[in-house]
Amino acid sequence: MYKSRTKRLRNISVEIAVTCNAVFLVLALLISSSKFNIPPETRYLVAPKLYDNSNEATIIITKNKVMLQIPDGLRDATLSQMQEMYHFKLSAQQHKVFKSMPIISVPVAELNTYLSTFDPQKSLLLNKGIHCDTMTNELFNWVREARKADFALNGKALTITIETEEDAYSKKINEVFTILRKQRVGGLNMRFNPHRF
Repeated sequence: MYKSRTKRLRNISVEIAVTCNAVFLVLALLISSSKFNIPPETRYLVAPKLYDNSNEATIIITKNKVMLQIPDGLRDATLSQMQEMYHFKLSAQQHKVFKSMPIISVPVAELNTYLSTFDPQKSLLLNKGIHCDTMTNELFNWVREARKADFALNGKALTITIETEEDAYSKKINEVFTILRKQRVGGLNMRFNPHRF
């Protein structure tokens, strides 16, 4: 006597659908929990400028030094917090110079002297740059205090942009990435600028 195979085929199609759903769920879980590391040989990435400059701090990496540009609206608050942290005081004139200075390009210990003798015509490349080693944590602290100031004043997360020159050492780039990873920076852009200075 002939028995219909429809019921059996329907059961197979249901099992296949369930299996496919389970496979897609496992794949989605694996992808979402993966960590993507930037290989050390990566020199730079180019990103289009799709963000607001007023909410952007730029970390500039030249051949062997690191500098920082903070938005104008955050300079006062960031400097006040750094003065408190590193126990140094600036005169009213030095404070004014700091506000007009385009880029922070010296270690904290030399900031006082640098602001007293600031010359806008002098190349920033002659300066030592900000220390980004784990002993002093200067870059870490500048970035953290700027982020705290932005959140306190504007209630939003500060966008960090890394700008590298062509001959920047990969060791310096990796040091900056390590600092930003420790701070769990979410908004991050990268761009390559061979003619920054």
